Amino acid sequence: MAPGRLNWEQAWHQDAAGGSLEITPNEGDKSYRPVDINGSQRGGRPIIQFFDHRIDPATVKITAGAEMKPLITDDFMLIPLPAADAEPAKFKITFTARPGR
Repeated sequence: MAPGRLNWEQAWHQDAAGGSLEITPNEGDKSYRPVDINGSQRGGRPIIQFFDHRIDPATVKITAGAEMKPLITDDFMLIPLPAADAEPAKFKITFTARPGR
């Protein structure tokens, strides 16, 4: 995917034990509003983070941020975009997982 404008910053860290993603809003109350509503009328496009290396998704244990309902696969994570009227707060998702093949 081509990089595009974001209303937040993503800080990603991954090691052999798992990973963490911190989201910091940059645009106040506009931080989680879709930048381009073309095709995102059903709630906005999710936040996505590609992993540095594959994990075994069957071993994932979310240790923080489960309330954000992240979807964690073998090589990327999707987080539903918070509601457009959500308080623009920083949040962090951390998980443990074994390395994948």
